[in-house]
Amino acid sequence: AFADEHVSDVVLPAVISEGHSYTAREPVYQSAVDLDPREAFLSLTPHKLFRRAYFDALGLRFTEDRVPLEDGQLVARAYVGGGRISRFGDRLGYHYMGREGTNISYAPRDPLAHGRSVADIMRSARRIPDLADEIIVDLYRRKLLRYLGPRYLPVMPPERQSAYVHATAQIAAEFISAEMESTLTAWPRLASRTARLDDPGISV
Repeated sequence: AFADEHVSDVVLPAVISEGHSYTAREPVYQSAVDLDPREAFLSLTPHKLFRRAYFDALGLRFTEDRVPLEDGQLVARAYVGGGRISRFGDRLGYHYMGREGTNISYAPRDPLAHGRSVADIMRSARRIPDLADEIIVDLYRRKLLRYLGPRYLPVMPPERQSAYVHATAQIAAEFISAEMESTLTAWPRLASRTARLDDPGISV
């Protein structure tokens, strides 16, 4: 009813998550007919209501291949396809239960493939010129720099360390200007600057 009333093409529900540390944000109980794209890009999971005609018009389909962040790539394309993106927060819309081993997100992923997927999402964000830099910096922090932190990088095998640092260096070179990097807080900014050197020994 909400989507039909407001002619929304994508509707984000209020979501509560259990079992996924990376989606542990509190549900947002606030509706918005025209959602700020910066808020939309904070949620790239597929737990949304999509208008079928909108999907078809954009030629969007969920891939059947095992691709890192495959849902996020498709959702990002839907966000920038010219439709109305809304949020329904009058009540809880989705209870997200995660079980280890049941999703590609739990499996060790190829860092370079992960980087390519992040790049695809960032290219979608560039279609919103006024907000692109802010969205891209946040994606960079959440989707790449976090893996260079003390919880992840030091415990990786050397080849994975090297691959994650290289993937981050590639993203930084293509998408992250010095001005954008300067907006990061102290630790992510340091991680970004060392990653640009493409030397895992320095990053670790």
